[in-house]
Amino acid sequence: MASKAEAAEKPTYPIGSVDSALRLLLLVGEHKQLRIADAAEELGVARSTAHRLMQMLQFHGFVKQDEDSRAYRAGPVLFNMGLQVVRNLDIRRHARPAIEATAAELGETVLLFVLQQDGHIACIDGVESEKWLRIGNRIGAVLPAHQTACGLALLAEYEPEQLNQIYPEHHLANGDGAAITWKEFEKRLKATRKLGYAVQKGELEADVSAVGAAIRDERGHASFAVSIAIPTSRLGSDSGRKLGEAAIACAGRITAELPW
Repeated sequence: MASKAEAAEKPTYPIGSVDSALRLLLLVGEHKQLRIADAAEELGVARSTAHRLMQMLQFHGFVKQDEDSRAYRAGPVLFNMGLQVVRNLDIRRHARPAIEATAAELGETVLLFVLQQDGHIACIDGVESEKWLRIGNRIGAVLPAHQTACGLALLAEYEPEQLNQIYPEHHLANGDGAAITWKEFEKRLKATRKLGYAVQKGELEADVSAVGAAIRDERGHASFAVSIAIPTSRLGSDSGRKLGEAAIACAGRITAELPW
């Protein structure tokens, strides 16, 4: 079956080297790691040609070579380009029905966050609980990602080198609330990956807790997350697990609604 590129009408004056470089970029995007031998076979070119193309992509930051395996993966430029495309998507319109349904089902505040490149997350939409004791809507709030449930849920999706780009020298710019070390940060990311959701229990404000789950695109990448925010007094082990499952389900419904 022909790919989208093959199915489209070919240019009148094709440039072979440009075509090979663009096809190589597509291969990098489709694989977690790509070796020169595999790239050469897929492109139908000599290994030396594939290596020269990969070196040029590496020079411009589109790919990065793993020091141990010597294979290549998506680099910071390609990664940031993908983030920018996703951020320009009007996710609020597509996410709103799932957020409203989750808030109505649980009776708790549900918020939508986007990860920024400086290690913070911004709240871009939300539905407030109607209970007397509730967490208010936080639209417009900008918070340190590593101190929040949504931020941890998103950062847990990242590779170590991507985290190093966000936090040079492992410096965590702690805002209000309890500061955490890099070792504690990595421990929280590991727990988040295991559970599938992150838990924030009064780290920023003693009376405010939350669970968060990442919203993934069709390739498994994540720039947005959904958070269920509740008073800390209502967060127990059983309720936390229930809210975590609800956050994952809400994120899944949003993913299904997005026009990937």
